[in-house]
Amino acid sequence: YIVAVYHSMKEEMRRNSPGNTPIKRRVNSQISQEPTVEAGAMPGMITFSQEYVANELTQSFFTITQKIQKKVSGSRRTTEPSEMFPALPGSYLMFNNPALEFIKCVCQVLSLDTNITNQVSKLKRDLLRLIEVGEFSEEAQFRDPCRSYILPEVICRNCNFCRDLDLCKDPALSQDGSILPNWMCSNCQARYDSDAIEMALVEALQKKLMAFTLQDLVCQKCKGIKDTHMPVYCSCAGDFDLLLPIKTFVEHLKIFQSIAQHYKMAYLLETIKWLLQMNPQFL
Repeated sequence: YIVAVYHSMKEEMRRNSPGNTPIKRRVNSQISQEPTVEAGAMPGMITFSQEYVANELTQSFFTITQKIQKKVSGSRRTTEPSEMFPALPGSYLMFNNPALEFIKCVCQVLSLDTNITNQVSKLKRDLLRLIEVGEFSEEAQFRDPCRSYILPEVICRNCNFCRDLDLCKDPALSQDGSILPNWMCSNCQARYDSDAIEMALVEALQKKLMAFTLQDLVCQKCKGIKDTHMPVYCSCAGDFDLLLPIKTFVEHLKIFQSIAQHYKMAYLLETIKWLLQMNPQFL
């Protein structure tokens, strides 16, 4: 799609270059039902994009979806995840229908172009109907399949270049677990120290645990912070609750555990197991 739109844009620019007579387009007096186009977008390119998605791209996606359905029999009614989907450090969703995930992903990417919003909506509706999934069902809604954890200010020992490293989404040299992972500096292509990254993760986990332990209580009614120790209820008669819910802390803990298991970080994994053993309420 991107290549086709690029060639269309080049052709549009060539036609509108100095020396060529531009074609005067008729203006419709009625209110248009089309979405607002982006500033600077060429009318010819917009028309081409809409027609390309509605015709050629739709036929291609129908064919691909049917092939996936025929070759890989997925069912949304099963409760076990499919082995065809890769297990990455940030994976947390249970996928068992390859055709459904293909439809959601490609339509989500195409929806980034606001000029083809209506065409993409129709394409997604027709593809979901092909695999017998409701357009407004919960399983048809796109969700980011990968969590994110950003380790801030990772410094390269070779060139002192500093950047934030997403351990769940940034690719490592080894993603299959066959050898120990290594992340590379984007500036000099030198390898980061994996042990230093593991120690930084252990330190970050300990800080999160300390923040969870020493957090304040907040009133569920007026959202005020509890400023004295003795009262059981707030002055507005509301109940107190944790400022950082246990559910949020457990989600962070699962991210650390997933990173430790995927990249075989023994010390980090041992720290997490000890933490869960000492705090059964997190299980």
